Amino acid sequence: TPGGWTRWRGWRTFRDPLLRCLHIAYLWLIVSFVLRACAGGRAGWHDAAVHAFTIGAYSTLKIGLMTRVGLKHTGRPVRADRPVRIAFAMMPIAAVLRIAFAVLHGPEWLAGASAFLWAAAFLIYLFRFGPLLVRASLPRSAPA
Repeated sequence: TPGGWTRWRGWRTFRDPLLRCLHIAYLWLIVSFVLRACAGGRAGWHDAAVHAFTIGAYSTLKIGLMTRVGLKHTGRPVRADRPVRIAFAMMPIAAVLRIAFAVLHGPEWLAGASAFLWAAAFLIYLFRFGPLLVRASLPRSAPA
């Protein structure tokens, strides 16, 4: 519920890009439900709801979790560097552009820009984390 979400105090996590990314993904889930409720049989609004879920919620959550888990499982500090923060920012922008395309029925460049940003975000992840994921993990320090 919205009241339950406020008890999470998500605004306190906004200093950490990894946690912020996960909260933004959850917010997109709510946006997708609202858009679906507003669709009322209008194709553009239904498409907007689908893209709010697939790009906004799912893809943002996916890139955030893959980053967090990739860093943790390779023994690296769990923090987002500049390229990762850029990738995180690209995903919600891609969602907004794709939703605008669906609702406004164009212009075509909105869909193209959305697709570019979505793909670029995952390519940043691939180039940043691909080498880390195929190498051995860093040694973990022994517990005290």
